[in-house]
Amino acid sequence: MEDNGTIIFNAPESQAELQQEPQPQQRGVDIALPGLGTATQVQKRLSDGKWTLLKRPKDALAGQPKYLDAFAEEYRLCVEIGHPNVARCLEQGSDGEGPYIVQQFVDGESLSDFVGNHPSHFRKEENVDGFARQLISALSYVHSRRMAVGNLSPRTVMLTSQDNAVRIIEIGAPYQSIPEAFSTEETQAFLAPEQQQGQLGDARSDLYAFGMLILFACTGGTDAEQLHEVPQPWRAAAKHCLRQKPKRRPQSVAALNLIVQKRLRRTRLFRRILLICLLILLLAAALGLWIYWPEVKEIWSLFF
Repeated sequence: MEDNGTIIFNAPESQAELQQEPQPQQRGVDIALPGLGTATQVQKRLSDGKWTLLKRPKDALAGQPKYLDAFAEEYRLCVEIGHPNVARCLEQGSDGEGPYIVQQFVDGESLSDFVGNHPSHFRKEENVDGFARQLISALSYVHSRRMAVGNLSPRTVMLTSQDNAVRIIEIGAPYQSIPEAFSTEETQAFLAPEQQQGQLGDARSDLYAFGMLILFACTGGTDAEQLHEVPQPWRAAAKHCLRQKPKRRPQSVAALNLIVQKRLRRTRLFRRILLICLLILLLAAALGLWIYWPEVKEIWSLFF
């Protein structure tokens, strides 16, 4: 078991392996989450047979009423989630160990681990495109519910083992007023500048994190100087999202989509112009060969 600030479901075993275990089908784990809580059990629900994750408040913050309120608010926000790219909270309750949340189990790797384990995956433009579009779809859904994710990072975004589908596994907005919740170095690197200054994040802050995630997926780092390694149209999208001032970024996912579509049109136009130029050159070469064919034939005979 690795404990490095994310949910990693290479350990414990995959869903298929867990299903082979005798009843009660439950395994204790100790997985540190990037800000919201600690996962303590992967277990199978008797009601529907689905695998779930039991999450509890972090020990270091469990004594803070404000944190516990945020923990409860997280459940309220996530219980009605109905999007395939966002993990949903299923139940909440309290027992002898304190409050808990039951969340959908995601069998896969965090983006951070995925990039390290599959370094060539995002070198293919179609894989970058699929990742970016799923993430945009998830953000559009979350924002349509008048909330922000608040803590997007390579530790809160997972790719499933089966088909590399994107899953956002945490909604950190309720915890934004608790600095300790986002104290890890990696989480800080993906917070928008205004969040790092103590302000509450909004949709524009999520879009800043989106730009950072695209950069990270394509380069394995967070250096904006490497944006040239990101394929279009996502290079243009990330460049707009990574502007320091919120008012200069896209103001919504819809605005970001317009930038993507505009860049796609420009790329298609450029390719058409390039193709036309190549055809003109070929026609010119063919015409020249036809006009000067006797001279060409004579020169050819001198050498062959």
